[in-house]
Amino acid sequence: MHCPASAAGAGGCDGNGAGRSADAGRCRSQGASYHITTAEAWQHAQTTGEYKAPSLETEGFIHCSDAHQVAGVLQRFYAGQTGLLKLQIDPARLESELKYEGASDVNEKFPHVFGPIPVAAVIGVEVVA
Repeated sequence: MHCPASAAGAGGCDGNGAGRSADAGRCRSQGASYHITTAEAWQHAQTTGEYKAPSLETEGFIHCSDAHQVAGVLQRFYAGQTGLLKLQIDPARLESELKYEGASDVNEKFPHVFGPIPVAAVIGVEVVA
């Protein structure tokens, strides 16, 4: 399990960014994770109770971002698109593993969720485009 270094001391992560929460073995970070999706996909998730991005099937995880990474993700992958939402996800409410992994194109680590995101884990929704 990998947590961001900023989560050290936040109940479960050591100073090297690795650790487990006491309740379910998931990473605890101090902040939310974010995911960009379409309004249609979010509406579908609300009817099924969980959100599944296409990448879950093709790559095995759902791409997410920390707050400071969202603007870059929108610029690199969603420029010119409309009907987009930013989901704010509470990592403590996830049922699947959240793991930070490197992205070679920007030399940063991003949070990846290795399973569906329960609708109850989404604590905020914002229109971004």
